[in-house]
Amino acid sequence: MTCRCGKSFCWLCGQAINGYNHFTSSTCVLFRYQPENVVQRVPERRPPEALLWMQARAEMMDNPRQREIRCPQCKQTNFKLDNNNHLRCWNCKSNLCFHCKGRVTGVITQHFVSGGCPQHS
Repeated sequence: MTCRCGKSFCWLCGQAINGYNHFTSSTCVLFRYQPENVVQRVPERRPPEALLWMQARAEMMDNPRQREIRCPQCKQTNFKLDNNNHLRCWNCKSNLCFHCKGRVTGVITQHFVSGGCPQHS
């Protein structure tokens, strides 16, 4: 706390202080309630359902590395399912081509018709 004269003092014991060192070296506390472990109060963040689904699919695949593609937009891992080369990123929802490993913009069918990439392989 600060007095009218501009000096700081402890709100518990009334002693003149300079900075916060008083609260670490005395029995006075800065706040009445100081939780023992603040981390215990933070709620646990669950991963997105889409990520859990992708991880489960990867575990079921024989060789997931061969069917893996990283999204050029957000760098998240996606997996090719079945024989369709058109993928949609689970994280940022970008359209991807598994064949050329690129991002598909505009009309999706145009990429596969005139872009030289097969839609199914």
